[in-house]
Amino acid sequence: MTSTETHPIATAAAASPLVTAAAVAGKGHRRNGSSFRVKQYETKKSTFTHSPMVMAMLTNNRLSNCHDVGKMLQECKKTGSDDQVCQTATKYMQSCLAAE
Repeated sequence: MTSTETHPIATAAAASPLVTAAAVAGKGHRRNGSSFRVKQYETKKSTFTHSPMVMAMLTNNRLSNCHDVGKMLQECKKTGSDDQVCQTATKYMQSCLAAE
């Protein structure tokens, strides 16, 4: 800022006596008068998909009942995986369907 420029706080204070330095500072000016940009961050969506085995461990899915088996098969279809846990869930689902 050169000596001929008006300080943003002085300009704001002259316009309204109720304007404080903090109010001006929150609008893109530091207390020393230099400007800065306020960045707005967007929430990033995760592109990483956990494997069905990791999801089973995270959700404590032990394939102990037909509901858990169904949830595991949904995860396998969603990821397109053919892991050992997916093969086991398929076999268990056959048992679940036979029991019904």
